[in-house]
Amino acid sequence: MKTFVILAVFFLAGCTPPGTSPSGSLPTVPADIQACFRKAAVTIPNRALTVADVESLWKQDRVRFVAMRTCGNRFLAWYSDLQRNWK
Repeated sequence: MKTFVILAVFFLAGCTPPGTSPSGSLPTVPADIQACFRKAAVTIPNRALTVADVESLWKQDRVRFVAMRTCGNRFLAWYSDLQRNWK
């Protein structure tokens, strides 16, 4: 019986509580943050651009820049929480 208890404790020692990760592995970055960073930059058409084209592309670029900055801030907050809770 004593051996059984020792073996049970040995096997359970490797378990981690739900919602946490073992100290030897990093969790994956949340899918919504990954998707945000994978959005490509504005695609510039291979033709002569009009003033309207340039203005439109510039506006699209600014919107994506703000979105990337927001993603970056969310990633940094997520990573900070990860560091704080890391064993």
